[in-house]
Amino acid sequence: MTLPDISPARSGADDVLVLHGRDSIEAFDGAIDELARRCHAPVTARWAWLRASLDHDGVQASACLLTGYGAGLRGAAVVLHDVDEWGVRQVRLASGGDGHRASLLAVDDDAAHALGEALVEVLAATDGPVSLHLGPLPHDDLRLAKLLAAFPGATVSTTVDVIPSVRAESRDIADYLTHGMRRTLRKSHNRLSSDGVVAAFTATRDAEEIIALLPQVAAVSRERDHAGGRESLLDDEIGLHRWTARLTDLARLCHLELNTLLLDGEPAAYVLGVEDGRTYRLIEGRFVMAWKRYAPGRLLEAHVLQRVLEDPDLDELDWMTSVAPESLLAANAGTDVVTVDIAL
Repeated sequence: MTLPDISPARSGADDVLVLHGRDSIEAFDGAIDELARRCHAPVTARWAWLRASLDHDGVQASACLLTGYGAGLRGAAVVLHDVDEWGVRQVRLASGGDGHRASLLAVDDDAAHALGEALVEVLAATDGPVSLHLGPLPHDDLRLAKLLAAFPGATVSTTVDVIPSVRAESRDIADYLTHGMRRTLRKSHNRLSSDGVVAAFTATRDAEEIIALLPQVAAVSRERDHAGGRESLLDDEIGLHRWTARLTDLARLCHLELNTLLLDGEPAAYVLGVEDGRTYRLIEGRFVMAWKRYAPGRLLEAHVLQRVLEDPDLDELDWMTSVAPESLLAANAGTDVVTVDIAL
């Protein structure tokens, strides 16, 4: 079962093009990235992120709807992927995923509404029941409201969360930490000193160096999830492939940064991030369980946050996900986000 093929059939700013398959959409990768920049969308809306989502196991079709196509993709775009689950077509945004912040690409409210109308037209032409999942998206984004207005009569349910962040108000990291977190870091430094363990921090944006280290990073990620009693997204080949492909593209196209804490010369923790405009976005971070005594994850996060606070070109550290906000190093701000499920 595939989405119907719709060629550009409207005039003016509401021209619509529907593309099927990753290769067809990839021909517009530069235009999608330019639109993402104009919409101030996070890195999860860039092609480096989207392509890995379209390679997800079981994806049967994908489509990119472009409004304003006749004027060179100046209006809006959405990249989707879909799978069949128990006879229902599950259609999701290719941006975001795994709890990360997603984005709707629309330059204004009118473009968002036109995009919603085009999306309704495509989904209405599919066979059988369809469920559309959008999010997590900014709760107060009027573009989302305009898009949803194109779905009158549909059954809509929403889930609201918060994606925390640290907005720079001073350059002293202590101003952002709770008493308990300051105590954790102090205890960590005391243990390093008493045990004679040497800590060193490294950071690299060299794409080939990062790509070569990804298998080692993946092993740390899996081990940490398993130690916490959780399945890892990297346990199966499909999940590992998607994760590796996404980070490989981010390294080559979006200046991915790998931060590492070495204890006595051995990797003890890592944080992957991207400098995105004036925001530093944390993609993920894990620590090696063998070094748990020294809270290496906290030490590295504190080091990264201090660097962000001291950088005059950065205003914010974005944790990028609403998962387990109570476990974060620090947060003094947040973005309310909503996940919308629409049954058609």
